[in-house]
Amino acid sequence: MRREQERLLLEYALAKEREAAALEDQKREMNKKESSEYRRYLEEQMVRDAEDTALVDKMRLMEEEKAWKARDDALRAREEARRNLMNVVDQERQQQIRARYEAEENEKKEQAAWAERFLEEARTGVQKEKMEAARRRLIAKANAGDLSAQMNAHREREEALKQEAYLETKLAQYKERQQQQKLEALYSNQYRK
Repeated sequence: MRREQERLLLEYALAKEREAAALEDQKREMNKKESSEYRRYLEEQMVRDAEDTALVDKMRLMEEEKAWKARDDALRAREEARRNLMNVVDQERQQQIRARYEAEENEKKEQAAWAERFLEEARTGVQKEKMEAARRRLIAKANAGDLSAQMNAHREREEALKQEAYLETKLAQYKERQQQQKLEALYSNQYRK
């Protein structure tokens, strides 16, 4: 009987031990399985993280490229605007130079034409004076004789020479006045800019 009890106790202990070992094996298998699943989960998470990082990096690069392109476009636009402005300024300056040159040329032509008319009128006046002097000489000769006529002719010649000298002085003064006005206009234009 005692043996039977010991045997039963031994079987019970062995059964418990087997049960504990089986439970332990089961726990080990479960831990292995959980560990394997966790490892797989971590690997998948790492892949997802890598994909997310790649996507973020790609988006960041795209944004950086957009920003660089926008900066480049703005720089190009500013450079183009500066170039256009310089062209406009240069064209206006060239136009001013051409206009000033044309005005000077026209003024020179007008002065030359006026001077020519003035001299022509002076020559015509001198010629008329000479003719009038000659007529007066003839009258004087006829009326007062050779000596008186010579004196008149001499005086008239002097008057004609004085008249010519007067006209030449007036012409020189006019030219000098015109030149002074031109210089003052140029000087005024330069400081007005």
